[in-house]
Parts: sequence; structure tokens; C-alpha cells
Amino acid sequence: MPTKKESLFDVAGKEPAKPKLPTLRQFLKEEKNAKFPIVATVTLIWFPGNWDNYSIETNKFRASIAPNHPLYKLLDRDVIAITEASDTGIALSVEDGDGTIRFCQTTNYGKWERIGNSGVRFKGEHASEQ
Repeated sequence: MPTKKESLFDVAGKEPAKPKLPTLRQFLKEEKNAKFPIVATVTLIWFPGNWDNYSIETNKFRASIAPNHPLYKLLDRDVIAITEASDTGIALSVEDGDGTIRFCQTTNYGKWERIGNSGVRFKGEHASEQ
């Protein structure tokens, strides 16, 4: 007796949930005995859109930079120029348990790619390390 072979049109499904990176606060809560500074490679920078903040994704956590944050105006002014003119990555350094952050340069080579008008992504040799 022949068995019916599944076709593309007979199967339904949902995409599995993508695990989210912890927020900076969640990350710090999990890292109780952390030694500072904690340096994480920036992999994505989302520009302000529906929410008026920059969303920074690293290989360890994600952080949000709101308009009242001291880094916001600097990102507004420099993020495009820095990422388009550079073949090196950027890191986010967490200075203390309160979540004080600063950007720093890395020696990770690669390139920054635009994600439409929404942000930039770093594709490099060590984008997921550090």
C-alpha cells in the first residue's frame, strides 16, 4: 500500500523562539562575583525608531541608551561615521556593578554592515568572542 509523501503545502509550523540576550541589569545580577571592567564586543547597534533609544547588542548582554544618557548625543553624532569608516569592532565596557558603561575600541577586524535605516551589524573575525 503506497504511503503519502509530505509536500511543502501539507506541513505547518512555527519558528522556534530565539533566545534573547539578557539585559545589562539581568547580566550583572547573574554575575555576582564579576571583576570589572567587563568588556563585551558590540555586534549590533539599533538606531532609535519606534522607541527613542539606541539598543546595543553585545556577545554577552544587551543595553539600552535613552536620550537622557550621556552617550546618546555622542552616538547620534558619531555612530555612522565611526562604523562606516572603520574596519575594527567596538566594545562596551561595564565599569561597575551599577551598570556604568563606556565604549572602547577593539582589535577585532571585520566590517560594519548597514541594516537598512534601522542599525548596523559587525561582521568580524571575533564578533562573538571576548
